[in-house]
Amino acid sequence: VGLRVTDEGGAELGTVAEVFRAGENEVYRVTDADGRELLIPAVRSFVRSIDLEAGRMVVDYRAEEVP
Repeated sequence: VGLRVTDEGGAELGTVAEVFRAGENEVYRVTDADGRELLIPAVRSFVRSIDLEAGRMVVDYRAEEVP
């Protein structure tokens, strides 16, 4: 909790506000400055790296496009 979250391109997505279990995996609840929330599964295909010393998590995230 408290890690800054960025995508692989370095764009800020928010901060980890909570970690909870959903089924067999943990999920990171990430909130941004505007109060929007992202749910990121704690699996390798989404979480690319976690650097506790730097306080940063890099994720593979692509916003869903709304038609």
